[in-house]
Amino acid sequence: MSILRVNARGETFSIRQVAGNLFVCAEPNGGCCCGHTEKGRIVVNKELYADEWDARKLRNSLHLSFVGCLGPCPVGNNAMLMIHGRAVWFKDLNEDRLIPMIFDYAEAILASGSVVPPAGELAKHVYERYAPSEAAEAPNTGPANFDGIDPVCMMTVDPATAEWRSEYGGKSYCFCCAGCKRSFDKSPATYLGGGAPAQSAPETRPEPTPASGGAMSMTVVVPNISCDHCARSIRRAALALAGVQAVEVNVPDRLVTLTWAAPASWDEIRRELTAIDYPPQESLAPA
Repeated sequence: MSILRVNARGETFSIRQVAGNLFVCAEPNGGCCCGHTEKGRIVVNKELYADEWDARKLRNSLHLSFVGCLGPCPVGNNAMLMIHGRAVWFKDLNEDRLIPMIFDYAEAILASGSVVPPAGELAKHVYERYAPSEAAEAPNTGPANFDGIDPVCMMTVDPATAEWRSEYGGKSYCFCCAGCKRSFDKSPATYLGGGAPAQSAPETRPEPTPASGGAMSMTVVVPNISCDHCARSIRRAALALAGVQAVEVNVPDRLVTLTWAAPASWDEIRRELTAIDYPPQESLAPA
């Protein structure tokens, strides 16, 4: 057993080192595809993951975390086992019977002290997510084929029914949502190759503004929300308005909760959301 002495908040803590961490993408935690039955996935059985983890007494060797989007979305439900310095990725975990197999595999790695190849049916659900270092330096051999694929989030899009489109370099590209289209239009080369990713503006909370009558909060439905990219776009735009104090986006339910005080107003916030293609359609109730 290895114990670290870690300083935090002016205190010293004893922290036990573990061999790894199992990260599971789950819809309640903000995953934009994993766990969404309307997108062909099964509900992520968080209880079964937790029960297997508890029953095998892995707490001191392997940590379990439920997280938001891990990517890549097209092959969800996804999980990642980070263990002994390696990342082992799991895709298409759309049967509960695969969950015990993941823990069997983790225990086999812990027993051997090194990452062993997956065996049996689980091997079909393991893939290499990260490119080797030499691949990162290899020249681009040609443009990728994005027919039916959103080049920003890599979601499958039906070109016949896609609402959001852009023309670039003589080709037409389709997007799953307004946020992906806007990001593409800002820097197409970032997503097609040949350009460095654009730096996003930090999502900072504005300085509090004195207000008579106190802050207001409202929850609204925004039908155009489809993924975490949408959520980031909404938060960034709303928090840039003076007086907006907090923005919470529930991607699965397409809900946005905003808290603001003067000089911000609901009319101003609504205009800003509409301007970035996320018009609020239904006011639920004051929060």
